[in-house]
Amino acid sequence: MSTTLTLTSKHGQPTTASASLALPVDPANTVAVAGQQAKSARVSCKKKKRKLRQLEKDCGVGPDSSLYTRGAWQTPWLDSLGMTEYESMEQSSWGSCVCEPRLHDEIVAYVAYCNATEQEVRARVLVVAKLEQFIRRRVSVCDVQLFGSVALDVCLPDSDIDLVIQTPQVYDDKYKTRVLHQLASMFRFSISCREPTVAVGACVPVLQFKTSPPLGSYDIDISINADDGVKAVPVIKEYLANFPILRPLLLVLKGFLRKLDLHSASNGGLGSYGLSCMTICFLKLIIRKRDEKLTTDFMENESLGVLLMDFLQFYGQELDWTTSCISPAQGEIVTKESLGFRNSTLPEALSIQCLLNPGRDIGRSASRAKQIKAAFSDAFNTLKAYKLSMTKCNVLGTIVRFSYLLIAGSAFGTSSTHMSWKTT
Repeated sequence: MSTTLTLTSKHGQPTTASASLALPVDPANTVAVAGQQAKSARVSCKKKKRKLRQLEKDCGVGPDSSLYTRGAWQTPWLDSLGMTEYESMEQSSWGSCVCEPRLHDEIVAYVAYCNATEQEVRARVLVVAKLEQFIRRRVSVCDVQLFGSVALDVCLPDSDIDLVIQTPQVYDDKYKTRVLHQLASMFRFSISCREPTVAVGACVPVLQFKTSPPLGSYDIDISINADDGVKAVPVIKEYLANFPILRPLLLVLKGFLRKLDLHSASNGGLGSYGLSCMTICFLKLIIRKRDEKLTTDFMENESLGVLLMDFLQFYGQELDWTTSCISPAQGEIVTKESLGFRNSTLPEALSIQCLLNPGRDIGRSASRAKQIKAAFSDAFNTLKAYKLSMTKCNVLGTIVRFSYLLIAGSAFGTSSTHMSWKTT
């Protein structure tokens, strides 16, 4: 007996779920029925592929498009922002860069664009809820927790959905890997996810896959009993409440690193938690050097552009990464040697003291530290040299852009979400 549960959400409005039971047919027709079901599944898959190809064609980013191969990077947030005369085209109120007032306005528009719509929130909630149902079929006694950027509401439109399965039992990595492989098989046949893989080279085994476009094209990361991320959520939330400027800065910096493919700790980049710690430490330091109104009344003082450039200059050009360790809890720059974080094999490695565990260096995994620092420095120089005019007014777009595929994929996945979940 098989059960098919179909959940349909049109324009973000979920309808009542319906369930149907397919009773066993005559044994003589079993093969014919199975063949018909397989044919229906193939037809459904072809329809989904046709929809995706049509979407790519409409956006001009299909496989036959030159934009598809080159990578089409756009700044859609500028659509909501016009160009006005600024009070001073020579110098901003707080800094020395001509473009800082305009940069502030563009960051505000960018953050508004990144804010999840009600549709997107519902789509993520629905995906997480269904993933949890399937996880509980394999691990009956567990607690599935959401953490990371989505849980903290500092996510980009295509940010990963991070889940951790917490169990009362303690499992070794070998057992965790086996469970994650079993979950991968379940997801592959139940929710049409793309190429689920279990990464075992990370600190803990992680199941990674992307849901199909009708399911939002979300990147999913699932781990077992790795509770550091869950513990960090309330701590970072408190900082977000105490420093309202933290969220817009994080969103811009995350978008910047993502465009350069320096955003993931799994490939030697700077992960979301490490970036959050760096930004928290920077804000604590900048309050002592600049007027506090820059951070507390940043909208009134239009200081987002100033602080973004201060961040890029400080970490890209002023801080000595060879000897320094970033301590967000203290709001200080301390020496690596004082904490035992010195890395003889990679002296220029990024060093960040963990907020939760002061004896842990979370920057150590950023093996591409040289590239990250150079990127910060180059971004500062690019913004500083920008020549603002009435016809040239895309300051933030010089360092942060979204690909057509990201924009189109987000629209495709959430404008009309239809999810079919089949269990046997």
